Amino acid sequence: STITRPTTFSGLGMLTVLTIDLDRGLYATDSESLMADALVVYGSQRNLYVATHKWIDPRTSPNRIPQSENTVIDQFDATDPLHTTYVASGEVPGFVLNQFSMSEYNGDLRVATTSRPIWWGSGPPRSLSQSYVTVLRPSGQLLVPVGQVSGLGAGQQIYSVRFIQDAGYVVTFRQVDPLYVIDLSSPTAPRVAGQLELAGYSSYLHPVGEGLLLGIG
Repeated sequence: STITRPTTFSGLGMLTVLTIDLDRGLYATDSESLMADALVVYGSQRNLYVATHKWIDPRTSPNRIPQSENTVIDQFDATDPLHTTYVASGEVPGFVLNQFSMSEYNGDLRVATTSRPIWWGSGPPRSLSQSYVTVLRPSGQLLVPVGQVSGLGAGQQIYSVRFIQDAGYVVTFRQVDPLYVIDLSSPTAPRVAGQLELAGYSSYLHPVGEGLLLGIG
């Protein structure tokens, strides 16, 4: 079946999610499709999330091009081992770095994004980049933003992210590496709990024990 999103999102290609029962061979037992590009994929124990950079019509006038592109996130229910079902779609500002930039916790999806990607160096002058952590909550066929922290790392990009239970750790970098700690214990009111600045940057974060985080970079 082909899914049409309930909002006016535009995709560049066709995304198909195939469900395969490996005990029965490498053939699909179910498929679900929608118009999107699967640029970043993240899976929790219950859901599959696919992030797609929102398409801008090439005929758009230069003075109407947005300061920052957005990312569309599509959610699929993967609790049935034989079927994967489209559930909802939502939108966050900026670009998603990788699968560690998304995390589901207590039914909410936390997403870390940067308003301008690292490769975005040409075109008309734009405002300084900033990074966000947005909390999305399912409501019908929508993933609705219920909380957000913005203004992280002005003029910088996200280089690594890790979510651990009700905390998020975000590294941005330009010349110095700020490691932001985001308190997500209240999903509707996330806040920056602290930050640490170090020379260089961490490209990977990994929990190594209670209250301990390993940064590699």
